[in-house]
Amino acid sequence: MLASSVISLVICVVGATAHYRKASWGDPWQPVGWLLSMLFLLAAFTASPRELAGRFKSLANPKAAFFLFWTLFFVISHLWNFRTAPWNGDALFDESGWDLWYLKTYVIGHPYQAAWLHFPISRETLFHYYVWGFLRLFGFNILSYEAALFVIWLTTFLFTLLLVDLFFRSYIVTSVTALVFNFLATREIAAADYLYWRAPADVLNFVRRLSLNVRLLDDYLHCDCTIAIRKD
Repeated sequence: MLASSVISLVICVVGATAHYRKASWGDPWQPVGWLLSMLFLLAAFTASPRELAGRFKSLANPKAAFFLFWTLFFVISHLWNFRTAPWNGDALFDESGWDLWYLKTYVIGHPYQAAWLHFPISRETLFHYYVWGFLRLFGFNILSYEAALFVIWLTTFLFTLLLVDLFFRSYIVTSVTALVFNFLATREIAAADYLYWRAPADVLNFVRRLSLNVRLLDDYLHCDCTIAIRKD
């Protein structure tokens, strides 16, 4: 399995080189080789079925219940009162507008490329392909985009708690971390003077390409906004 992973990685490198040197523009072997390499690598170090069964049985312990509780706490608190909770980001903000514009302009309808030059920087595309998967599965709408972000937030939240527990081995410290991370984006903290918010002009320009019926609601923070598109 490990040898297959290395061979797949070599295929990925060759495909990427051919693509970027335009010898074989748009060939699929770069992403296919990378995915196969990662799958073979995981398979090489995965335990046997008997060992996996024993590990799953060992998960029935107080620590697993502790992390399950905070995972459910995160999910419920972020879905509760979804329309008004400030940490949900229940609207387009500046970076969201750029991400969706970049997805529409450089990713959809183009061959796979790990990064695109967006002067003066290069933008990676892995996040955009991830969001695109949610849009294709659940529809091209803001709610699907929010669902994609929610999964990333939950994953980040859980792995942060695991790291804190690894360093401190304390339920109290991990619980305090969970509360801080869960409610970090409250209205009071987000409105602090030391935080800088970019103007929403880019988002407005983006959504006005989709509809002329656009309303700007300055109902959250200075220089932040909620944008509503009315469908006739």
